[in-house]
Amino acid sequence: MPASKKIKLNKIVPDTSVIINEIVSTQLKEGKLTLKELILHKAMLAELEHLANQRKEPGFIGLDEIKTLRNLATKKKFKITYVGDRPTAGQIKYAKAGEIDALIRQTAQDLKATLISADRVQAEVGSAIGMDVLFIPFEIKEKEFALIDSMGGDAIFDEIDVALDGGKNKQGIFNI
Repeated sequence: MPASKKIKLNKIVPDTSVIINEIVSTQLKEGKLTLKELILHKAMLAELEHLANQRKEPGFIGLDEIKTLRNLATKKKFKITYVGDRPTAGQIKYAKAGEIDALIRQTAQDLKATLISADRVQAEVGSAIGMDVLFIPFEIKEKEFALIDSMGGDAIFDEIDVALDGGKNKQGIFNI
């Protein structure tokens, strides 16, 4: 979304992607988005709960975003409504296959609300079936790591080598 563009919407239904990437609160805080009603599907909340119960960071980030949105609702004077049923275990299990997305899309369509997503596929499906969709891609922000600044010379490479188990880590995945 262009920096100067301000969007005014009556009702929005965010999907999980914009919640876990804190896009809605950021857009509201920066004055890029105004709304009258934020509609949250209980299936999305269940998905966040499931992720948090698995100790996955996006679940906790998403739950914090919901708290932030509740605070913003008072300041920015919009209503929050929770709709839908809690999804079945199977729907949660197949969330990555689009089960939760389909519930969220259907809610937006039924309530004549704008679907907001950072997920290109979700946005394309909604657009293909004639829904009002606001696609806001997630922007990865470059961050400086203090670790690099505090360690001299090649020390960081020694640490990475240790993290990679001397280069034997077949997955090539490591955390700094």
